[in-house]
Amino acid sequence: MMSSAALGAAKGGGPVATSTIAGLDGVESLTDIHEIRKTLDKLRELERDEDGKLWQQLSKHSDIEVKMSSLHRMAPKLSKLQSNAQALAETVGSTCHIAESVSSKVRELDMIKSRLQETMARVDEIIDLRTCVDGAEVALRNEQYEDAAQHIHRFLRFDQSELAEHTKYLLNEGESPIEHLQSARKNLVTVLEQQFDMMVNTQPCDTSQVEKFFKLFPLVGEPDLGLKKYGRFLVAQTAASAEALFKLKLSGGEMSFVQLMGKLVEGIASTIGTKSKLITEHYGNGQALAIVKDLQQQCDVQASKIFGQFIADNNVESLVEKIRRISRADDDKSLSKEISPRELDPLVNDIVSFVQRTEIYCRFVYGHVKSLIEMPQPEKVDTSKALKHLQLDASELNALSLDIKQRAQLLIGHYLAFEEHVLRQNLGRAIALNTLDGDASNSSALVDDVFFVVSKSARRAMSTLNADSICAVLNHVRALLETDYCAMFQAQIDTGLGSSTLADLSAINESLKAKLYNITAKKGGGDSGGSTNGQEDVLVAINSVAISRDFTDKLLQDLRAQCTKLFATARTSDREKVVTCLNELSSTASQFDALAKSALERLCASSISARLRTLVEAMARSEYYLCSEDDLANCDHGSKFIVDLISALQSMFAEYKRMLSASNYDALLVHITEALAAHVERMVLQTKFNKLGGVLFDKDLRILCNFLSSITQWSLRAKFTKCSQMATLLCLESVDEITEYYGPSATLGVTWHLSPAQVKEVLQCRQDLDARKITALRL
Repeated sequence: MMSSAALGAAKGGGPVATSTIAGLDGVESLTDIHEIRKTLDKLRELERDEDGKLWQQLSKHSDIEVKMSSLHRMAPKLSKLQSNAQALAETVGSTCHIAESVSSKVRELDMIKSRLQETMARVDEIIDLRTCVDGAEVALRNEQYEDAAQHIHRFLRFDQSELAEHTKYLLNEGESPIEHLQSARKNLVTVLEQQFDMMVNTQPCDTSQVEKFFKLFPLVGEPDLGLKKYGRFLVAQTAASAEALFKLKLSGGEMSFVQLMGKLVEGIASTIGTKSKLITEHYGNGQALAIVKDLQQQCDVQASKIFGQFIADNNVESLVEKIRRISRADDDKSLSKEISPRELDPLVNDIVSFVQRTEIYCRFVYGHVKSLIEMPQPEKVDTSKALKHLQLDASELNALSLDIKQRAQLLIGHYLAFEEHVLRQNLGRAIALNTLDGDASNSSALVDDVFFVVSKSARRAMSTLNADSICAVLNHVRALLETDYCAMFQAQIDTGLGSSTLADLSAINESLKAKLYNITAKKGGGDSGGSTNGQEDVLVAINSVAISRDFTDKLLQDLRAQCTKLFATARTSDREKVVTCLNELSSTASQFDALAKSALERLCASSISARLRTLVEAMARSEYYLCSEDDLANCDHGSKFIVDLISALQSMFAEYKRMLSASNYDALLVHITEALAAHVERMVLQTKFNKLGGVLFDKDLRILCNFLSSITQWSLRAKFTKCSQMATLLCLESVDEITEYYGPSATLGVTWHLSPAQVKEVLQCRQDLDARKITALRL
């Protein structure tokens, strides 16, 4: 039964059961006994829950009473604590009032102290100002210009507007110290100018005295004037030295124009390097740019004279015009004799030296200007304005125009015309005098001559340090080697292999000499190899092409090493340009390699293959492989066929080994082996065998493979794979045995290179096997 509290809560809708009984409003209207019991169960369950919660609260009653009693005991103590807190608050308030009073007085004292320090600083400035006035007057009177400049520099470091304000009420009427020092500064600047000019004009000029006064200009607030006058002094010195050497050369001095140019650029570069340090130390970072600009302009002037006189004295422009006339096909070929490569060589070397010195100097100027621009500037200096004033900023560095470089570019154009002419003339003469080299390589002497000329031109171009000229020469060398040079060997190979006639070869050689090189072959010269045997000419040409490939690789390796060394400090774009041209030159070696391989393949296909076919045909014409047991026992060293074949191959190989280089000989053996294997495969199908003959053929094939493997470093056994599989078929005991070797039920796991039709065809060669069973095989 529910407790009275729970029941009252249920009837009265108290707070305990309101939310639960809210859904039981229709209890009085219930008539179904099941619904009434169900509702009664819910009410009982609710009663149990509420009883549990009530007993839980009642169980805490003792704890609550204990805490309440402790609070009652603490009440007197809390009253005392409240009174103490009020007393403390009154004490803190009084102390705070006293602290505020003291801090206001401290602030007043700090203000007085700061004003006193400011006053003392102003007094010190006035004292320093008076010291500067007196010191400047005494120093100027005694001509102690360094001391006077130091006093003026000390005065200029003051804030002029504040200084005028400070001294306005403290000085007597009359000229103020500031005006006096300004006047002294102007007088000192005038004196420094006069002394500087006097030292410059004194002969001999004392550079240390000039630099002594140059260092004083920034101290008196005239850095621009100092830089301007010092720049004129350095330019005048450079001009005087260069013009003296130039006049000495014109009057017959032993110094060459190349040495003259070297002294000019080395002297200016040395001046820029040493004087930049002096200017940076006394004038600040980046201020040496003005001097660099002035010296560079003078370098352009002097270099222009040297370039012009060199071109005039050596008739460079007339020689270039003659070369252009020679290069025209309709011109008189006799003109080429007037310009000998040997005579041009010293002139070309001088031009290369000119260009080299110019490139080194320009690299130095670009690098030095860049380092000056990248120097850190004081925060108060507007770097962009300072550099703009000098007409050189970071964005304009790459576009820095040097007249000396432009004139060098003009000279490079002449150099390229000369170099191209020298290359064509020398290559033409090498072709005209082409003979068989007497060394063991059995190659043409033309190869050594051509690559001596090509290497000399390429290395000479590298020494210019100019990326454009290097690329132009390398591209021209590549074009000559890949077209004219290769064409000559291609024609020689075609003639020797029967694709062309000797008349065709002669016409091609004459065309190369006349059209490309504009020279006439000497009488009795121009032989394509010194041999009347076409095959020997082919072998010589193949050796020459292979050696040309090796020479090209060696040249490329040397040029890459030279490029790495010479372009270590050059612009990245120039270095990448040269590297790209060198990579393109590697295609020339690939072309030589392809030509040599193609020639060996054609040689084997055109002449050697026919000889091999004749030797192998003896296999089908004889009955060596229809043998008895006695015949097989007598063939310890193979059949007579294989003995004769190996003997003939030895003679053939000895002939080619004598004429070909080692690499070409090994490559030819591979082609011969492939052709020999193909002929043997065909002859097997035309030969009759019995069981013992198949065994003998297998033995002969092993002897042949061992012989071929013994004379070359290449593994040639794989070339006879099909022949070995044919020998396996010819050694079978019966037709049914084939299923153990061939087909899905094979147990040996061999990869066969023969088709089912070819297997049957090989088995048909066995005279002692049933032909009907062979035909009925399903493979």
